[in-house]
Amino acid sequence: MNSKSSDRDIERNRYDQRASATVSSTIAVTSFGSSGISFVLRAPYIAYEFQINKCIQKNMRIVEFAAGTGSHTFALARSGAKVLATDISSVSLDLLKSRLAAIGLVVETCVADMEQLPLESNSFDVITCAGGISYGDPDNVNSEVLRLLKPGGSFICVDSLNHNPIYRFNRWIHWRIIKDRTRSTLVRMPTLNRMRQLGEHFDSWELEGFGAASWLLSPLSRIIGSTFCARLSTLCDRLPGARRMAFKFVFVARGLKKA
Repeated sequence: MNSKSSDRDIERNRYDQRASATVSSTIAVTSFGSSGISFVLRAPYIAYEFQINKCIQKNMRIVEFAAGTGSHTFALARSGAKVLATDISSVSLDLLKSRLAAIGLVVETCVADMEQLPLESNSFDVITCAGGISYGDPDNVNSEVLRLLKPGGSFICVDSLNHNPIYRFNRWIHWRIIKDRTRSTLVRMPTLNRMRQLGEHFDSWELEGFGAASWLLSPLSRIIGSTFCARLSTLCDRLPGARRMAFKFVFVARGLKKA
């Protein structure tokens, strides 16, 4: 078995197990989306939800890559759009449907690999992904984005950036020592250059960075307070060059250009 297949199986099994462990749990509505994120780290997810609310309209066709257990599918489902949530973990998608059904929201699901989705080309108005694009080969995932979107369609994602050496070292520890990451997810972590290249296929695109100093402020929040640390984090993100040191980013590309 090659490393790519092995890593994919490891990730699928890991997320199946995580979902199975919470199937019988009662999960509050407040655990969805940005409300379930630590206050100091919440800003990029608030920005992601803002872009979803701005770009997505009722009855649009939306496909979400790497939807997991639906924490960020919630923002899509409440928009009134026709949402298809995809993931390699069938157990995660089962939990996603039950979580959303509990609050009166319904979405379709599809167990599939985002590198090669069994979906019709040019069939979606918007594609979204929250924290999952490093789970697929960058060229294949980008190709699927471009294939599945209708002309004029949009792509919205929130994810981690692979430039800050502190965050890269932390991910290495999680791979080599803690062993709750696979090597392929480290290699495929998005870069500014990758997102820039994808953005060139659209009429317009923007990338906003967050958390350049989260490595310091997140642990400090226990001492000086999360609200103060969140404000400091926002100030740090406005400094020159902060985007290259960002922990998270929100990417929005609008108006897909097709020949």
